[in-house]
Order: sequence, then C-alpha cells, then structure tokens
Amino acid sequence: MMGNLFNKYFLNDFVNRYRKSLSEKIEELEITDTTDILSLVERLKSEFTISPIDIKEPKPSAPKETKVKRQNVFRETYQKKVFEIFVTIPFDGNKDLFFCHPSTSIVVYLDEGVSINSNNVTAKIILEKLDENAYFSEVNKIIGTLKSNLPRIHDEIKPWNEGLENFIKQSLESRKGVVSQKFDFMEKIGLKVNPKSTEYLVPPTVVKKIIPTPATETTKAVAREKVPILQQEVYSDIREVLYNVGKAIERKPSIYKDKYEEDLRDVFLLFLETRYEATTGVGEAFNKKGRTDILLKYAEDGTNLFVAECKFWKGQKKTN
Repeated sequence: MMGNLFNKYFLNDFVNRYRKSLSEKIEELEITDTTDILSLVERLKSEFTISPIDIKEPKPSAPKETKVKRQNVFRETYQKKVFEIFVTIPFDGNKDLFFCHPSTSIVVYLDEGVSINSNNVTAKIILEKLDENAYFSEVNKIIGTLKSNLPRIHDEIKPWNEGLENFIKQSLESRKGVVSQKFDFMEKIGLKVNPKSTEYLVPPTVVKKIIPTPATETTKAVAREKVPILQQEVYSDIREVLYNVGKAIERKPSIYKDKYEEDLRDVFLLFLETRYEATTGVGEAFNKKGRTDILLKYAEDGTNLFVAECKFWKGQKKTN
C-alpha cells in the first residue's frame, strides 16, 4: 500500500500548537525578581525550536540473495532470483516535518518498503542484478521524495525560530507582572508571601525519627571482653514508647475492653518488636516470659537488658 508524505498536518497549525504549548507552560511558572530569566529563556528556546531536517549520507547493508514472485507475459507465476538491500538514511531535525503540509507543496508518495523513524529512514531496495547505477538510482529517488517539500517547509518555520527568543522574553515578562499582582493581592488580604522562597509551594520533608540502638561496651577489667548494656537514651525511648502506646489505648476502648493482662502486654510488644533491631542484629530483641513480663534480651547469651512487669492500673485510690 502506498503512503503519501507532507499531508498529515497543516504546517501553520503545527507551528501554532508549538506556540500554544509554550504559552501554557509559561503560564504555569512563578516568575519573580529572583528567577534566572536568561537560563529559563535558553531552556525554553531549546525545547520549542522546530529543528529543520538535514538528511545525511545513506548506509546500505550487504546484498542478500532471495527470490520473489513474478509473472510472465502469459500471467504465469514464477520465482525470480533478486538481491535485497536494506538502506538506512540518517537525518537530524524534527521528524514531524515530513508529515506537514506547507502553504504550497508537491504531492509525493513513499513506497511501502520505506519507513520514517525518529532519526532515520529505512528502505528495502530490490535489484535484479548487482548494478551500482540501479542502486543509486533507487536511493536517490527515495531521498528526492523526502526532500521534495522540505525547502518550503524550512522557509515557513524560519520566522517562528528566529522570533522565538523575543516571544519567550515578552511572555515571561508578562507572566512576571501577573505573578507580582497575585502576590500583592495575597498580601492585601492578609496572606504572608515571600517571593524569594518556595516554601509555601513545597510541603516540608518528612524526617524519620532517629531510634537509638542497644549496643555493647568493652569492660576495663577484662581485655576485649564485651558485656551488654542498655544506654540511657534507649531506656528513655522504651519508656516513651510504652507511655505513648498506653495513652493511645486509653482512647480506644475496643482494644482493652474484656482483655486480660497478657492480651494488652502483646499490644505493647507489637510496638517494641517492630521499633528496634535486635541487640546483636539477629533474632528478636523483645520477647515475653511468664504471664506478664516484657523482656529485652542480649541475643548472644540471653542476658536481660530490660524487664517490664505489666499490671492493671486501678486508679490512685487503689494505689494508696
């Protein structure tokens, strides 16, 4: 099936889409006195320039012997030996220009064996004999088809590319004025605005709380001997966890209603076991013993580092 070029878009509409997309992007920017306008102009100019197409030297593959079906004058089908060559034609520039219709154009067609890719054109050429003149004739025909409307297209995108920098600068200046008016209005209605900062646009970074890890310490009496200890910050952190969990449980009766001591003890263990790494990096740091104990053990020798006894609190009067 034959496919024709330079007829998918009107070139004028294609350029207008670039203009609209650029304007929409600028309208999303918060331009202030601290914005690096020069860098922004260069970045937008690079992104929205419509690059002309520059076709490079074709690169053929080695000929491959194959057979194709042919018909003689009597419409009889037979197999014909031919040579198949795949040609790659590199190009620089915007691929979409191959599909744009300029104000005036030549109607052209590409054979079904020709494909336009992002940065090259590939074609399959069939030769009945290894004749370099026949090969170059086929390649030049393809390149001639590809180039047929490019001079006119390049002329018509030239004003856009040459005026792009001024268009960007004017649009940025206009946007800066809109942003300035917005900030002035926000201040007048009581909103504090710092145009030099983006803190009001970006949520603060969530920082994970640093959790202390139980460690060991070399004794002075015996060289290289290590004994397990529980640092003060770990002890304080455990107490804080137990207190906070207890306060949270008080606000949720369904957790403690009709529960026994062991049941509530397991709730505290849930938070402790998932909070700390084991004392030596292996095994479980926290476990339970008996009916109500909460234990933090040293994994190597089972030494108790922390012991908590769970009891029901029945009020100040019962304590006294």
